[in-house]
Amino acid sequence: MLRKINGFEIEADIRELNAAVARHFEWSNQLIATLLFSDKPDRSMTDTESHLHCSFSKWLNISLGFGHQQITGLHAVEETHAGMHAAMHSLLKSVQSGNSERTLLDAYFSAQRDFLAAVERYKAALVEMRSHHDTLTGLPLRQQLYEQFSQLKENSRRNQAHLYLTLLDVDGFRDINDKHGHVYGDAVLRELGSYLLFAIRNEEKAYRFGGEEFIIIHECENDAAFLQRWLK
Repeated sequence: MLRKINGFEIEADIRELNAAVARHFEWSNQLIATLLFSDKPDRSMTDTESHLHCSFSKWLNISLGFGHQQITGLHAVEETHAGMHAAMHSLLKSVQSGNSERTLLDAYFSAQRDFLAAVERYKAALVEMRSHHDTLTGLPLRQQLYEQFSQLKENSRRNQAHLYLTLLDVDGFRDINDKHGHVYGDAVLRELGSYLLFAIRNEEKAYRFGGEEFIIIHECENDAAFLQRWLK
């Protein structure tokens, strides 16, 4: 099941990615010590599928499990990470056999550069996605609705359903700002955004359209199903 992505979670994803990359640099440092001083390598170096056992793989598995493959570049990170470990495994075997080859070291460095470049591209995609989400509510902004609407229509056609649009407008919102200040107004919008993120289904999309206006896109079989959705 795909996770409903929002601006707050994208920010958390960027922090978790940075932490995972930092841990992988620590792993690289451990590899250098192993090669130079003949330290005993662990499973994240010796196993033929060592890329499945290092700390970075834990972050990768979580991201793939949450359905982040919908974000551009994650599969490239997965592939180059495996390639880096494969190059490392060949280099380690060469050193342990006493037949070190410079070409294998160069191949490892090349694979490492490919991995870091893929990580940077994926991070750039996350930052770009974050820029299209409202910092107050975490909801995607109206530009995302414009860009995604054609795909939403295509999805509904493929599912033999119809699209319905709900416009929410907070009545008396200006009075809240005037009487209590913008801090309270922001709190109202933030709370409404949190509720929408919690309440909408995976096949639904909620957007902050502007000011105190929100739009929800529903996919329903017919008018009766749409009305029933709101009665719930």
